[in-house]
Amino acid sequence: MINRFTLFAISILIFEMNSEAQVTGSFTDSRDGKIYKTVQIGWQIWMAENLNYKTDTNSCCYNNNDSMCTIYGKLYTWVEAKKACPSGWHLPSADEWWMLVKYRKDTIDFVDKIKLDVGWKNPVKGTICTIRSFTALPGGYRNKTDAFKNIGKYSYWWSSSEIDSEKASGWRLDYDSRIVNFGNQDKQLSYSVRCAKNS
Repeated sequence: MINRFTLFAISILIFEMNSEAQVTGSFTDSRDGKIYKTVQIGWQIWMAENLNYKTDTNSCCYNNNDSMCTIYGKLYTWVEAKKACPSGWHLPSADEWWMLVKYRKDTIDFVDKIKLDVGWKNPVKGTICTIRSFTALPGGYRNKTDAFKNIGKYSYWWSSSEIDSEKASGWRLDYDSRIVNFGNQDKQLSYSVRCAKNS
């Protein structure tokens, strides 16, 4: 006969195994018909690709080259990023980004597991794991003078969390580092957008 302690231990093991499994799917943006891969990580559901929706203003492809958007998605100023995600999805807050990182318990482990081996310039090698279905690619950014920087080296994403009238919270992955970098960024910069599903 299995005692209660054993049943409890089995339940915890099953829960942990399920929480590590990445549930993947897809979503079609009704605004333009684009199909995005999705991934469930912990209790969150994320688009597994950067958003590639053309807003009325202040969205662009790297170097204004449409082929770059096919790989990396578009870049958005913070104001545009706030309203770019489709219905049922949203620009995640800084807390939601932190929840994603903390789900892995170890930020170094997390960075290893979301970076792909392709697309990064001399990347720090990490272990291949199913969480790579998040698909972190180094799409670079556009600065305030409309110069494009750091393709192949850095991933930059906006959060919805506003710091003040000029800055908002964003985060970055580096090609030569295993650290997740969070910081307060000028809203006029153009970063990638990764949408999270409304709970």
